[in-house]
Amino acid sequence: MLEAGTKAPDFELPDQNGEMHKLSDYAGRKVILYFYPKDNTPGCTKQACGFSERYPQFTEKDAVVLGVSKDSVASHKKFEEKYGLTFTLLADPERKVIEAYDVWKEKKNYGKVSMSVKATFNNIEYDLVYNEQSGFYEIEIEAPKTGGIYNAEITFKDLIENTETSTKKIQIWAKEKSINVSKETLVYFLSKTDLEIKDVIEFENYEYIIDEETNKNTIFNIMKKINAENGDIVVLQRNGNIDYAGKIKDIENEDGELKRKVTLKYISNIFDRKIILENENLISEVGIEDFIAKEIYNNFTNSDDTLLNIKWLDVEVKTHTKITKSVDNDNGIYNFHTFITNCSQNYNIVLDFSYVNKRIKLTIYKQENEVQLIDTTIQDISNYAEKFETSVISKVVVKTNTDIQTWYLLSDRTTTQNKDDVNRAIGDIETVYTAKSEDAMQTALDKFKSNTYNHYISFKINKNSKLFDVDKMKVGTPLSVRTNNNIILDTYISAIKDDGSNFIEITCGNMRVNFIDKLLKERNKE
Repeated sequence: MLEAGTKAPDFELPDQNGEMHKLSDYAGRKVILYFYPKDNTPGCTKQACGFSERYPQFTEKDAVVLGVSKDSVASHKKFEEKYGLTFTLLADPERKVIEAYDVWKEKKNYGKVSMSVKATFNNIEYDLVYNEQSGFYEIEIEAPKTGGIYNAEITFKDLIENTETSTKKIQIWAKEKSINVSKETLVYFLSKTDLEIKDVIEFENYEYIIDEETNKNTIFNIMKKINAENGDIVVLQRNGNIDYAGKIKDIENEDGELKRKVTLKYISNIFDRKIILENENLISEVGIEDFIAKEIYNNFTNSDDTLLNIKWLDVEVKTHTKITKSVDNDNGIYNFHTFITNCSQNYNIVLDFSYVNKRIKLTIYKQENEVQLIDTTIQDISNYAEKFETSVISKVVVKTNTDIQTWYLLSDRTTTQNKDDVNRAIGDIETVYTAKSEDAMQTALDKFKSNTYNHYISFKINKNSKLFDVDKMKVGTPLSVRTNNNIILDTYISAIKDDGSNFIEITCGNMRVNFIDKLLKERNKE
């Protein structure tokens, strides 16, 4: 603060309307010059409204009130309009005048800044504690969920009672948890007919993949002869918990009789079969989960062919999501596994398998309000990578029984038959056949609709993370991912890979951008 008797430094600052004011302009008048931390904060608002209410009394005595803060002109204008302020607010974002008048100080105590920091979250006020090791102010709060970025009102209050309140983004950490990764992992080989235990193997090294988008295999290498065959069910148990269930695709002998290479597909592949479409009305009338359950009942567990029914599978529906959705089919026939995979990708429908007492239970539900924000630039996240795949057909030649038609794609997603159009998109050529000439245009459009721009993100995450709720991360779980380029993308988990360490590898699948963006990217390559 300036000492009493010191001549007030002259200055020039804009007011809430952008008009410039000099202190010297008010020579010969009484000036009430006050500095405050920030617009729209509780203490500053109360102070400003007090000056505004009493402003007629100041003017009667030929006095003027000038309020100065580091806020912008626009902020001052909103502050004035919101509370009907009747005096001048001056903007000093570079703090030149604030520092000239020596009113911007940190109160220190034994060489450290003494500051009380409070956070208001969900209408509850908390005291924050500074963690010297992390460099963050931290609190333990009751939050709706962990692992995300949330808005909270943060109030900083120093020893001289100056306050500054603003809305900040805070990370909600989970409570401390410990994960003991056992070196001993039990793998159960179960009969495909009744889930009777055929063999149990104990080994230290393993790696499994749950990938519903690319349907990758999981491979176990076992150094002994095993009692199992193709089609049997394999359950991996670690620390008493079921981590993975799969269906044996192949057993291969390697190195003579010693080594067995077991190739597995994830358990959902028991539904990898083409079936006849029925009960489609359930999707819009009851829920897509109910439609899935009904198709499983009619075709896999309680069909007329009792010999081939899956006798050990129980199905439970927890949610009922009504949507306007038609099942992609070919003359009433469709692949059921492909359909449920699409439901996971597009509607966050989760198929959760568990193994209890020689039964496998399938729980079908839609994940709601579980979107975690994964910031790939912070701790607990490593091995971040992005992969791009493009497929753009820009020219389709359609042969019919009577003629040949050629259609071209334009950058605005429309089509033309003018090959000299300056707006033609760049891409590949496709030649197709349809019998009728009048169907040629629709045939070409169907080909253009198959264009894709795929964007995959993968990263490793610590199972013991305090920032993210790893236990709730399943295939189909929706995520928001902040990339290294500080871009937030809404996506979902398409694959989980676990090698028994303290880390799991997450793949976020197939983020589809709009068609025009895709074409622009292709043009930029040229």
